[in-house]
Amino acid sequence: SFNGNSHIIQSLHIEGYNRLGLFGELYENAEISNLTLESVDINGIGDYVGSLAGHSYRNNITECQSNGTVIGNDCVGGLVGYNFGYITSCSSNCTVIGNDYVGGLVGYNPMIISSCFSTGITIGNNYIGGLIGYNMSRIGIKTNYSTGMVSGNNYIGGLVGGNFGGIITCFSNGKVNGQENTGGLVGYSKVDSKSSFWDTETSGQVTSAEGIGKTTAEMQDINTYLNAGWDFIGETKSGTKDIWWIDNGVDYPRLWWEL
Repeated sequence: SFNGNSHIIQSLHIEGYNRLGLFGELYENAEISNLTLESVDINGIGDYVGSLAGHSYRNNITECQSNGTVIGNDCVGGLVGYNFGYITSCSSNCTVIGNDYVGGLVGYNPMIISSCFSTGITIGNNYIGGLIGYNMSRIGIKTNYSTGMVSGNNYIGGLVGGNFGGIITCFSNGKVNGQENTGGLVGYSKVDSKSSFWDTETSGQVTSAEGIGKTTAEMQDINTYLNAGWDFIGETKSGTKDIWWIDNGVDYPRLWWEL
């Protein structure tokens, strides 16, 4: 168990091959919380690379943030390279560069990510996403968003590059550049989502493998989300958990913990 007590680790520099990060590998029942990694420089030539953890298996990561640069080959993420655990209320503003399975927050995800966001630049080859490169979580990724630029070759999405699980009440608005299987929200998908959205104007993409495209004005209108069942602070029709808030007509939705 590691509780950062809201402290900051600055200018973390790591070089190496596989499983790189503040914690190279987290295995079985680790608890990491309340920590910020600022101006990280993680430079790997192998797989499973992230600022906080390279590889995480059956663990809980909560209220952690990162910014800086993360470089690796496959399974590369701004916070975690490979996540087989629970990540909640976390964010990343990293420039993330890799080959395959590259994400602004997580590169490869078979488990649960909720109430998280990413804002950095994500660059790679295949399965590149603003939040997650490759998502296999059948339970779903819920109440997340991405605003960063995404660029790659095949399976490129503003939120998720390749999705084989569920996406529930998420959005993206970053610029998306790809050659094949490229979408404003998701590049390639086996499922569909009617409660998630992407900005067709800022992304430069009018199609997506799933989700609903909206104009910038519609993306900044609370009614777009209320009609899809999103739970906002100050309303009870869609629930009382108060997950989202918005400066209506001015900005996009934000998560409750960003207030």
